[in-house]
Amino acid sequence: DIRKKMNSLTTKTYVPLKKVINTVALHAIAEENENEEAKQGASIPHQEEAKYMEENGPNTNVMAIDFGILEQNINMATGDPIRCQKCLSFLNNFSKVERGIKCWVCEFCGFPNILNIDEEEIPKHDIITYVNPEQDEAPINNIPQGNPGATIICCRDISGSMAQQQGYTGVANKYVKRAGLISRLECVKFAIDEQLRKLAQDTPDVKVGFVLFGTSVTVLGDGSIDDYTIQAPSSDYQAIFNEALVLGQAYATKPLKNVLPHLLRQLDLMETNGTTALGPGLLASVGIISARGIPGSKVILCTDGQANVGIGEVSGSGEDAATTYNQIGDAALEKGIVISLISLVEEECRLDKLAPCSMKTGGNIVKIDPRNLSTDISDFLAEKVIAFDATLAIKLHKSMKFVSSSQKDVGPDPTVLVHKLGNVTSATTFTFEYKVKSQNELNEERIDISKLKKVPFQALINYIGPDNIKYFKVISKEQDITNQLSEAAQNVNVDVL
Repeated sequence: DIRKKMNSLTTKTYVPLKKVINTVALHAIAEENENEEAKQGASIPHQEEAKYMEENGPNTNVMAIDFGILEQNINMATGDPIRCQKCLSFLNNFSKVERGIKCWVCEFCGFPNILNIDEEEIPKHDIITYVNPEQDEAPINNIPQGNPGATIICCRDISGSMAQQQGYTGVANKYVKRAGLISRLECVKFAIDEQLRKLAQDTPDVKVGFVLFGTSVTVLGDGSIDDYTIQAPSSDYQAIFNEALVLGQAYATKPLKNVLPHLLRQLDLMETNGTTALGPGLLASVGIISARGIPGSKVILCTDGQANVGIGEVSGSGEDAATTYNQIGDAALEKGIVISLISLVEEECRLDKLAPCSMKTGGNIVKIDPRNLSTDISDFLAEKVIAFDATLAIKLHKSMKFVSSSQKDVGPDPTVLVHKLGNVTSATTFTFEYKVKSQNELNEERIDISKLKKVPFQALINYIGPDNIKYFKVISKEQDITNQLSEAAQNVNVDVL
């Protein structure tokens, strides 16, 4: 049910798509504002909107889409969907079709469409799943069922700062040589040990390897062969990637169930050294996985400091670093690789520069206390990629538009947003803001919102499933309207905010 899958919050145009309520507020100048301008549907002047934000907190005119809905092929449909000839929205269960002449007046743009369809072709559900007729012979190569051949590369910072012990206490164990103060690296070792043993029980066929970065980058792989230090200059992106592609044929190629003792031995031998070649280490990890190209594979990077050696070095403005990590994200996205980033809580790692590579690939970014590392690694390992090469398109009613924060995904039509997501996990969400058009815009387009009783919303998700088949899902919703902010505010779900 869409009521459990999508959510929207707003004080101006309240249209929820997760916990659905029955009101849409078109105005938010002030609670219970009944002046004539509001009654006629005028938008809020910028200064009044800013004042409202200052007095009442963040704009709640927000929609959040939960992509966990892709795990189920809900309401599978055969044949081609029917689209409006003008705005390209989809005929849906809320559409009004005159049964005699089969005329559909589009609820989004008002265009009259003459249809040549049978009654059973009119959608009966608000979520419809279609098989995309444009199937490639192999949309993404080598997607095994359940991804048993997927690879996980643990990309670990072993720079000198990882030896710091300040503030950590614990009992002696295999990695903590004496009770009392423990180092960041010892926290990392203990967490990885715990999760490797669990992973070997839960998914014994997954492949796991280590890549370490300090002053240089060392590839340990699964520990079954000798380690290797990357020879390419740390400032040469393409040389590092090409070298890693070659290494990927030999490193981290065996199932975890066969190499667990080797990995644990390598974990025990890890020691800190030097500076932080984070960029080269991350790129090498992506390159190694790319050699075999198993979509759904993961790179989990853990660091406690800023990248200060080679590509991705973040001193100064960090503009070059942002370009590098975007490029790494693109390379990972092309192969269906998910990058997740863990920053140890005390240090400033410039996650703003690293974030694009994770955001592009559907990964997570967390900043944590090293002593809680095991839980976060467990969460990252448990997340399964449920869709690849995903693209989201959202259609608003002609009286609305997306706000500036979403403009990079909005083209000439302000009522349509298109966003490339790439890899999608069950935890993936996408949020955006929208608002009613200005009164001038409404007048120019001859839109009288005072006559509106309901407003429609529609989302289209194109994606490749784990079965290597292209699908698209059409999700539609229609909501009642209210002119009273208080009525909408009662229904706000602050968790999204």
